[in-house]
Amino acid sequence: ELGEPSPFPTDALGSDLAEAAEAIASKVQAPVEIAAQSVIAAASLVAQSHADIQMPFGQTRPLSLFLMTIASSGDRKTSTDTEALWPIRKREAALAEEHDQALPIWKIEIAAWTSEKKKIESDRKLSYDQRKDALERIGREPLPPLFPILTAPDPTIEGLVKAWVHAPASLGLFSAEGGQFVGGHGMGQDHKLKTAAGLSELWDGRSPRRLRAGDGLTILRGRRLSTHIMLQPAAANAFLSDPVLRDQGLLSRVLIAAPTSIAGNRLYRAASPDDQAAIIKYGAKLLRLLERPLPLKEDTRNELVPRVLKIGDAAERVWRAF
Repeated sequence: ELGEPSPFPTDALGSDLAEAAEAIASKVQAPVEIAAQSVIAAASLVAQSHADIQMPFGQTRPLSLFLMTIASSGDRKTSTDTEALWPIRKREAALAEEHDQALPIWKIEIAAWTSEKKKIESDRKLSYDQRKDALERIGREPLPPLFPILTAPDPTIEGLVKAWVHAPASLGLFSAEGGQFVGGHGMGQDHKLKTAAGLSELWDGRSPRRLRAGDGLTILRGRRLSTHIMLQPAAANAFLSDPVLRDQGLLSRVLIAAPTSIAGNRLYRAASPDDQAAIIKYGAKLLRLLERPLPLKEDTRNELVPRVLKIGDAAERVWRAF
């Protein structure tokens, strides 16, 4: 559905997303809107690495989505997210195994490199040119393996940018307990404007920048972030009515679902094999995409260069009407 050549499976993923959302809602007995948000968030996290979209006015935007689901305790937010995010958790487990294998090797490499660098720097017999040549021969400092994460529940924008130097290029800010994020340090009175501005820049596809006396200048190009925050109504009301967030523009970038609760109206029923099959089929497709090589800039390990998709005629008509 995304045109050729495409990094995505040739059979349509959209119908699988719909089937998975309905199957998760049926299995967990949660409102289908909650399941849909979780499924779309997972798909956004997976897809944002591979492509951007060219808007009708010519500029490109990421495929990243910022989603918020408002639901009370007992609406099975966590259970729904567990079903929708299983391919992402499985990929994170595989990345953790790779990280555990690479870390001891890096520690040996960095120890040898550091020792050799100190040896060259302290050798008084070397001339300037000899020392320069020797330092060039040992090359750059070996980089540690990337952090084995694809999602984080409540990072500050400062922490996110700092960690993103050695983290995968595509991340998700996902939390079934969104109070951790809304009530956390990053959304405190002194930091909420900075956090909102940083998130808005990422939604727009701009490169985060950080200038600190100790760390110097950090510019993170080719990064993508999707978010899905699940909030209880009281916390959501405070968040959505915040004048700072409204005026800054973050709220206009968030897709919100607030379904009617069905808590108290459910009777036990066994999970349907058909529902489980739909969830497995959907997850298997996302997992295959997660395991594909990312479109990275040459000689980098976490700077994305996504292909650009042109918006279709039907989608453009819907966008213009909206």
